[in-house]
Amino acid sequence: MFSRLMLALAAVFSCAAYAAPETAKLRIAAIPIAGFTPLYAADQLGYFKQEGLEVTIDRGAAGGAQTLPLLVQGTLQLAVTPVVSVALANQQGFDIRLVPPSLDGKRTAPGQTAQIVLADSPIKSPADLKGKRVAVNVINSVNWLYDRAFIRQVGKIDPALVQYAEVPFPSMIDPLLRGAVDAINVPQPFHHIALATGKVRVLGYPFVAVQPGLHIAPYAGNASWLKANPNTVKAFENAMRKAIEYMRSHPAEARKLIAGFTRAKPEMVEAVPMDDWSTTLSAADVEKTLQIMKQEGVLKKPLSAKDMLYGAR
Repeated sequence: MFSRLMLALAAVFSCAAYAAPETAKLRIAAIPIAGFTPLYAADQLGYFKQEGLEVTIDRGAAGGAQTLPLLVQGTLQLAVTPVVSVALANQQGFDIRLVPPSLDGKRTAPGQTAQIVLADSPIKSPADLKGKRVAVNVINSVNWLYDRAFIRQVGKIDPALVQYAEVPFPSMIDPLLRGAVDAINVPQPFHHIALATGKVRVLGYPFVAVQPGLHIAPYAGNASWLKANPNTVKAFENAMRKAIEYMRSHPAEARKLIAGFTRAKPEMVEAVPMDDWSTTLSAADVEKTLQIMKQEGVLKKPLSAKDMLYGAR
């Protein structure tokens, strides 16, 4: 009788300790690049299932700012979204919050993203980009913002004197090689692919130069949904933390997961440095991004970095 009572009490305490997710089925957007592989890893390694979640990864959804309306509509519950895009959305009246983990920039060179020119280009420093054309993926994107800050800080010129052209990351190398643009701002693995041609050189690493280790792209969710689903968010964060810890401690297996998620050739995955991630978010880091946005004239209204973080971390 006593043993049965103890078992019943144990079950009660176990249920109290574990709060089931309010929403078990999640649709989460992440474009299939190496830096976002922890999402795929959490699914493949069964960590989401352990946390009571069933996750569908939407690889086809547009990245960055274009996923934000889908969060508001409820088509997506979470999406990898740069801090810059979330700040711009909140400035426009949306209420989007940042959730860990985050893809982070490198703290030392070589960086995750590089500014690249032709090997025989007369451009020797960012100061020489005055009047030149630089390719970025999207105007008002995180790469565009930090490219401008890099030119201002390292080149000592007003980035308004530089012409920016929108070119998708996978398509950037060709216009550089044929002279349609004078420089490109490109992340891995395209950074590696460009250098492998032997026809280009790195002018600098904007993220490393301007804000070493910055939060490039955490996850984001609609504030009302996050507030209504605290157990779901906790379960998501737990699973993602386990996935990142696994990838950090099992580099060979991590590279296999990256190849599976990105569908890249294994030899390319081996050649590209592993990305860095944060399992918590820093309000100070987000605040620095907001200050750079103000400096570059894209943030018109005051925003609180702390208020942008889910749970006011």
